[in-house]
Amino acid sequence: MFNHLRCPGDSAHMKPCRFLLLFALCTAGVSAQSITYNGFDFSSGQPVSTLRDMSPSGANDRAIDTILTEPGFPAWSRDGSTLALSSPDPLRPNKISRDIYLMDAATTLVRKIHTFEDFADAQGFHTLLPVAKAFSPDGRRLAATVFLQTGVVNSGTSTLPLLYLFDTSGLEPPVVLAPASLQDEVTLGGMGCDWSSTNQIAWPGSCGTPYFYNGTLSTTTNGTCIYILQPNVNAPQARQLTFPTVRADGNAFVMQQKAQVDYAPAFSPNGNFVAYVRATRTKEIPLNFPPDQCSIRVVNINGTGDTEILRLNPGFWISQMSWSPDGNQLVFDMGPQQIINGQPVALPVANAVEIHSLNMNTLTPSPLHAAPAAWPAWRPGVTTPPVALPKLDLRLVPGSNDIELTWPVGTAPFQLQSSPDLNGTWGNVNTAPVTTGGINKVTLSRNAPRMFFRLKGQ
Repeated sequence: MFNHLRCPGDSAHMKPCRFLLLFALCTAGVSAQSITYNGFDFSSGQPVSTLRDMSPSGANDRAIDTILTEPGFPAWSRDGSTLALSSPDPLRPNKISRDIYLMDAATTLVRKIHTFEDFADAQGFHTLLPVAKAFSPDGRRLAATVFLQTGVVNSGTSTLPLLYLFDTSGLEPPVVLAPASLQDEVTLGGMGCDWSSTNQIAWPGSCGTPYFYNGTLSTTTNGTCIYILQPNVNAPQARQLTFPTVRADGNAFVMQQKAQVDYAPAFSPNGNFVAYVRATRTKEIPLNFPPDQCSIRVVNINGTGDTEILRLNPGFWISQMSWSPDGNQLVFDMGPQQIINGQPVALPVANAVEIHSLNMNTLTPSPLHAAPAAWPAWRPGVTTPPVALPKLDLRLVPGSNDIELTWPVGTAPFQLQSSPDLNGTWGNVNTAPVTTGGINKVTLSRNAPRMFFRLKGQ
């Protein structure tokens, strides 16, 4: 951009100045994209989550230093400036419930936005675990699945998924936007959460699933499907996006039941599509539980075009998926399914889970990071605002043939350059500026009838 100045003369009137000042605008800066994920430390004999980061190609793997003792379930803000984490409070090691923290990407400093407390009542002992999280488009709110886990003596533990909305400033109290049914082998509500660029939330919740017996629709049963929710705390609205089924074939003595369970939704960057995982969970009579089979599917936001794009071998479980900002890649974790008391559960084996990438153009999967690596979150490149241009002033020094150029001292370095013409020949002005009172000043001799100056960002 060119700025034409008029120079003060010895007379009272203003006369055209033959000096032209050219300012060079600094462009916005974009940092490299990366994938943040959870590694695991097994030195204590139990898997303890650690926070790590790698490039989209899987290179430059590094640990992220933090004061948090077990940072888990990372989720990036849409501008890549803030990372949401779940972690125990380092100052309260005896508390079981985990809290929600936000990490500043530039400094890695963390601040807590909500504390969950353990509590007991007539129903049992309760703890709360925030897991899947997603930022609103403007970064001012955070949606999170929180598992309310209740332990009862001699009765085991139950898990109730809740969808919370948090104010990221931490000043407003959280709101429960939606509950789901208690989890069992076919109701896996709350396993995943995402917030689209068009301000919609995708969340797995309980639904009535059609039950087909020997090919005939006989009833409906509890299941899990993906819902699209409007994040209006006063009048939340939800519509069902996916439609799983349960199919049973056989008789009272020999039967095989296959229940489809939908979870782990991930919006495409433009908000037009939702990728999700459909797990087919099998139960047989005589009593047997074969491994589950997971597949990745994509559906239009209006519910049409639901298509399977990748099917895993039975016995491998996916927990989390994340799109690249350009929509060309989908990263997901995958590991052998845990088996507890002879029954497959909705968790991968911690020391065997790894991260893979799926090319969304060719639908070709490829390994990205070896085990143990879980819960990938693709960080967008961070766009920084343009550096503000300093105001460059010029004046003739009275009683001499000198000119004086001044500009304010700023946080960004600028180099003063000059040129005898505007044909692209620019050279640095080697006279070092004198700085006084926050102002840089350079005094030069006017040795040409026409001179051009600019400040170039370094």
